[in-house]
Parts: sequence; C-alpha cells; structure tokens
Amino acid sequence: MTEVQLPELTERMKTRRVVFVGEVHSEKSHHVKQLQIIQALHRAGFQMAIGLEMLRADSQKDIDDWLSGKTDDSAFLKIYYDNWQIEWPLYSAIFLYAKQNQIPLIGLNIPWSVIRQVVKGGVKSLKPEDSAGLADITCNDADGRYRQLIKDAMSEHGNHGENSGGKNYAFENSCEAQRVRDKSMARRIAGYKRPSLILQDV
Repeated sequence: MTEVQLPELTERMKTRRVVFVGEVHSEKSHHVKQLQIIQALHRAGFQMAIGLEMLRADSQKDIDDWLSGKTDDSAFLKIYYDNWQIEWPLYSAIFLYAKQNQIPLIGLNIPWSVIRQVVKGGVKSLKPEDSAGLADITCNDADGRYRQLIKDAMSEHGNHGENSGGKNYAFENSCEAQRVRDKSMARRIAGYKRPSLILQDV
C-alpha cells in the first residue's frame, strides 16, 4: 500500500464524481481524517455534497432544515439519534463544518423498517411500495469476501443463524438486507446532482 499525502490526494479526488472515505464508526482518528479531507477539498473549491450512510433519505427535510437554520442544534440532535446510535461528538465537527460552509449533507440510507423486514423474511417479503427496483436482489452471486463480511457482522451481534434444509436463512436474509442498503444508497448517490464525498463503514 502506497501512502499519499493530502495535497496530492486532494488533486486526485477533485477529478472524481464520487469519493468514498471509509471509517470504523467508533474510531475518532478516522473522523478527524475525514474532516481534514473535507476541509482540503472545500478550500480547493470542490463543489461537493457529503453523503452519509448513517442518515436515512427520509430524514432529508430535517437535515436541510438544520443546515438552513430553520431548526436548532438541539432539535437536530433528536433527528441524529433517531437515525444513528454512535455518539454525536465523534461526528459533530464534520456536521458543524458542513453547516458553517453550507455544504449539503445527504442522507443515503433507507428506513430501518425495510431492513428489519428483509432480515426477517427476505426481499420477497417486502411490500410492493418498498420493493421497487429491489425485487431481483439475491446473495446467490455474492463473492466470498462479501459473504464473510456479513458473517462477521452477524457474529458481532451474536447471531449465527439457523440452518433449515441445508440453508442458513438468517444469513441469506441478512446478506440480502445489506445488498438492499447498498443498492438503495448507490441509487441515491447516482441521482444526486453534484459530486459527492461518501462517509461509509469499512
């Protein structure tokens, strides 16, 4: 792996339509680096939006109201914690910098009710209004690394799944749920009008 200094990295990123900046949610140093990248791109005149895995698309109006000053910080904190359980201080500098400099914040994720339903019964169990563009999702073609990531996440939450007829439906449903999230967020990113810097779990 080659180490790249921030000025060089900034020049590279300025030519990209979408930039993904990974994080481990609870790692403070990752969020410090994310803010440094955002600041460097902003100072370089890069007209970007910040896409956020941790916020839902259906919270966009609340996000916009906070950015525009229609709602105060205390009201926004309720929205934040309704979306996300990681402590606000880890992310606050990024959010406040975006507000101060009027950089759009874009909620990318889908409602938890949809994810819970897929985990419970698979994509096939979704209501028609929730499954538009998602009905063809399966984990049958997921590669080994992707499947291992899902297994690791399930283990962290103490869920190893139950086998039935030689198939682990808990795993397959969890895998489908992650793919639903991935596809929904990708469509949200693709449909946005300006270049986006995406903050996402690694």
